[in-house]
Amino acid sequence: MHSTIKKKLSRIVAILLFALTSIVLMSPKISSAAALSSATETAGNDSNSSGYTLTLTEYQMPDGQQFTLIALGNADQNTGEFDDLEFDFDDDDLTSIADPIEPFNRAMFVFNDKLYFWVLKPTAGFYGRAVPEKGRIAVRRFFTNIATPIRLVNALLQLKFKYAGTELARFGINTTVGLLGFRDPARDKWNIYLHKEDFGQSIGHYGVGPGFYITWPILGPSSLRDTFGLIGDFLLNPASYIFAERSLTGVGVWSYDKVNSTSLDPTLYEDLTKNAIDPYLFIRDAYHQHREQLIKE
Repeated sequence: MHSTIKKKLSRIVAILLFALTSIVLMSPKISSAAALSSATETAGNDSNSSGYTLTLTEYQMPDGQQFTLIALGNADQNTGEFDDLEFDFDDDDLTSIADPIEPFNRAMFVFNDKLYFWVLKPTAGFYGRAVPEKGRIAVRRFFTNIATPIRLVNALLQLKFKYAGTELARFGINTTVGLLGFRDPARDKWNIYLHKEDFGQSIGHYGVGPGFYITWPILGPSSLRDTFGLIGDFLLNPASYIFAERSLTGVGVWSYDKVNSTSLDPTLYEDLTKNAIDPYLFIRDAYHQHREQLIKE
């Protein structure tokens, strides 16, 4: 089984290196496109009084975590419940991530967007109508419980011993009292919440910057740092070993997890992008800001 894991890991690394090499070879065209994009974004920021404004939107994740998205939007749009609120934020909150391979990223964004609307959303909708919500929530809790080693190990790597203890407690309670994680008594009865920690955060915790932005097909938004972080998470996820010898089974289980999660938040992607002037830029900046916030925590 270990040799199988090594082979799969080597394939993943080879694919990543091939993709990054292709990106480097594309650099002349990419640089000119990135320069044009940068000029366009600067013009948008400078014309703040002519129809553009910073839109701040707060979201709460199913695990209880909250985060704020800051993106350039149209001043004429109705910001709803945040119209009368004032937000204080540091200049660091407005930092952007480098995007030298924007043509490639935009192509992958369009691919993922079509995949969502043509495949994932219809499948999740059918699945959501067929399976009761309580059952789908239980499935999500099960997958979250399985992924405990990712959060536990990375909490230790970042010297967040309190978070590590929390993950141990949650795993012990939910695996036993919670029936293998299908229930979450740790949160519901003892108010013990999980903390999202992954290898990309651990790398960033020790001062490694995000590098540049990457949109991967199917996997979605990422960065150079978080792309390599995915490898660490893959090795820490028990599901990677459980299904290592049966690739199709592993892909099927991973796909089922995504369909199940989407069925519980069927409009999240559309809510995030429907009012954005440029959905690609919104997702890029929102992803970067959210990741940087997680690292600061």
